[in-house]
Amino acid sequence: MVRRRANAGMPRSAPGFTGPALRASVVAVLALLAGACTEEPPTEPAPLFAGTWRLTAVDNQPLPRTIVVLLGGGVRAVVDGHMVVRSRGRLDDIKRITLVQAGTRLEDLTDTLTSPFTARVSQDNASGTVTTVFIRRFGLLASDDWVDTATVSGNVMTLRARYLEPVYRNVQRVTLTYQRTP
Repeated sequence: MVRRRANAGMPRSAPGFTGPALRASVVAVLALLAGACTEEPPTEPAPLFAGTWRLTAVDNQPLPRTIVVLLGGGVRAVVDGHMVVRSRGRLDDIKRITLVQAGTRLEDLTDTLTSPFTARVSQDNASGTVTTVFIRRFGLLASDDWVDTATVSGNVMTLRARYLEPVYRNVQRVTLTYQRTP
């Protein structure tokens, strides 16, 4: 009967790379790889309109502004908001909203939507460069997905948005105006 070693045929490790030294090397390589990973792959440069935009008006009326009158008589109003346009086709649309029923403030909430977008730049003889932004919005069901459209001209962004009232699913369209913040 021939007895074989458990590691027969396996090359011996290089001198200095055994035990703790080997573990430290593996940990260092894994740390380098983890540091190279980011949340978003570097596929696109930052758009020219990247940055923070402050919500200034809803349907050309100053804030606070009622956006939805609920069937039960309550109103949902936008108190303030802003949009952060990031690189690589992502933006955060953040609004502070109140719910008032029979004159009583029932609820304050912050509504944050993170959405992908694409942009198309065009030239307009009257106003210079105009960027059209297509913002993908996601519903609970794929059939509820939609696209909002914004135009950016100088330091003003005008967003034509669709709001879906959550209880009765009534759709209301509003125009939101944003100013670029320095």
